[in-house]
Amino acid sequence: MNKTKETRKAFALDTLNMLYGVVLGYGFYYIDKCEGVFSFLRYFLAYGILIWDWIYIKRTYFHIGYRFKSFFLIDVMIIFVASRLIQNSVNRGNPYFWVWLSGLFLLYILWDLLIRKETPCIKSTWSISFGIDIVGSILFFSLFFLEYKYGIHRWSTIIGIIITIFLVSAWPRVS
Repeated sequence: MNKTKETRKAFALDTLNMLYGVVLGYGFYYIDKCEGVFSFLRYFLAYGILIWDWIYIKRTYFHIGYRFKSFFLIDVMIIFVASRLIQNSVNRGNPYFWVWLSGLFLLYILWDLLIRKETPCIKSTWSISFGIDIVGSILFFSLFFLEYKYGIHRWSTIIGIIITIFLVSAWPRVS
């Protein structure tokens, strides 16, 4: 029985690794479609977020174990949103990049709620992570609104990079 659970866990993690690899490979198609410096910055921001997410999630799963099916479903949705994020990063003046990024942080909020319910060993850093995810979702949606209403493509990209660096550096580390 225990060997079956370990096999399922390994299969789920291998599937996630494959999906991350597919999205990373799929994203290379869009590098030639970048329409200027700020599109390249958004493209590399999206790639950086995807790679950081992959590393962070793997580290967290190593720490808590991968034993809940609901995490797998959320992770698949995160990978889908990351693929849309990469696709929307290359078009100049496309404010929907920020909607996808805000959606990614909404999925992180859902992930935090599940981890709070299922895993008592992480509760000490839960409130910090949860708060950062809420702030990130609100800030990125605000960037969408500002860019959509005022067309501030360049400034929203620079502000978005600064916000992302702040959020990633403030996130609690899992050792």
